[in-house]
Amino acid sequence: LMRLTRQDVGRVIRKRDNHMRRFVITQITGDEVTLEDLIFGQTFTVTDLRTYELVKPTHGRGNHEAT
Repeated sequence: LMRLTRQDVGRVIRKRDNHMRRFVITQITGDEVTLEDLIFGQTFTVTDLRTYELVKPTHGRGNHEAT
């Protein structure tokens, strides 16, 4: 089970069963995680992240963490 912290705001996650569906984490409040759909721009809140997985950062291509 994925446990997110406030440091995860801004990270991208995707649906486990559809890797094209990607979302950015915009807010974490307790057990509620607010996501923004990167394709449609909709925002919504979820409490169950079992169907999502973190997208691994790709170093060197627009990744702010790669220094």
